[in-house]
Amino acid sequence: MKVDYRDIGIKDIDITEDEKIREIPITIKVGNLLSIHNVVEYNNRDEIKYYIFQYIRGMAVMNYTADEYKKIEEIIPINGITIFQDVDGHIEKIPFMYREK
Repeated sequence: MKVDYRDIGIKDIDITEDEKIREIPITIKVGNLLSIHNVVEYNNRDEIKYYIFQYIRGMAVMNYTADEYKKIEEIIPINGITIFQDVDGHIEKIPFMYREK
C-alpha cells in the first residue's frame, strides 16, 4: 500500500475509524528532564500517514525545539508526516513550522 505524506488537519482524522498501524513508546531528554510519549501511527481514510503523540509526562511535544524534533527523527521518521498531540484526550495539530523553531 502506498502511503501519502500530505499535510492534514484535525478534520481529516478519526482515531476510531482510521487504521492503527503501531504504537511506539518514546522517551527523549529535554534539558534535565525526560519527556515521555506513546506515539500511535495511523493511516487515515485517504491512506495518509499521521502520528498522535499521547503525552505521558515531561514536556509536551508541542513545546519541543527543532533539536528535540531531530531526536525524535532518530527514533521514528517524522519528516513530512503530520503530528498531533493528545494531552488528556484533547488532540491538537502540531504545525510543521514548530519543528523549525
